[in-house]
Amino acid sequence: MEFLNTILLGVLEGITEFLPVSSTAHLLLAGQYLRFDNSLFQETFSIAIQSGAMLAVLVLYFREIFSKKYFLKICVAFFITSVIGLLAYPFVHKVLYESFLLIAVALIIGGVFIIFSKEDKRPEPEGEEENISWKQSIYIGLAQSIAIVPGVSRSLATIYGGIFSGLSRKTAVIFSFLLAVPTIFSASVYDIYKQSISLEGGLGLIILGALVSFAVAFVVVRWFLSYIQKKGMKIFGWYRLILGIIILLFLVSGAL
Repeated sequence: MEFLNTILLGVLEGITEFLPVSSTAHLLLAGQYLRFDNSLFQETFSIAIQSGAMLAVLVLYFREIFSKKYFLKICVAFFITSVIGLLAYPFVHKVLYESFLLIAVALIIGGVFIIFSKEDKRPEPEGEEENISWKQSIYIGLAQSIAIVPGVSRSLATIYGGIFSGLSRKTAVIFSFLLAVPTIFSASVYDIYKQSISLEGGLGLIILGALVSFAVAFVVVRWFLSYIQKKGMKIFGWYRLILGIIILLFLVSGAL
């Protein structure tokens, strides 16, 4: 059973990590029904498989991450996020992290936000990625900090942070992908250190889950960039809204 759970959670992480639907919300929800025998291992597993999704972006965009046009701007955005994240970490994990009411409200608010946001249909200006300003990097870093609240979605925050700062939709999405690499890596390492989590005892399942999330995320990242350039973000707004309402109904009924 744990083997099947590993596959399912790896697929779920790979699909949701880079879509504006909150992978954290989906993993917490799935964790209510797909439980490992060892709850500490389950927590370790949920952290570790995010690294698999991160590696998919690292493979796809290795040159861009370490290029002059992106690297320093990514560092600035990440620094802003890391400072705020370190300060907010104790409160978020002790008070907010497993509040399904908060997750539902965040999903609904984010969904309504996407649905009513004006779609940015501007084509990417040639060479735009080389002219991302320091101000835009700071703005995106601040936007990503909001995603520390479960249910908000790191992708949603960074993509719209980029769009509202003046970037085209394509450039904002690519920058969001690239910023995920240091963000997910540092968050995983810090979680393992802070919670004294051990990777022993289920290393095979952890590796399997990470490989599954890597493979799925590899496909999803390529698809997502192509999809939103043609169709926009509205479908993800409706998905968030419906999922948030379903969670609220489950909470009212006592099923969650």
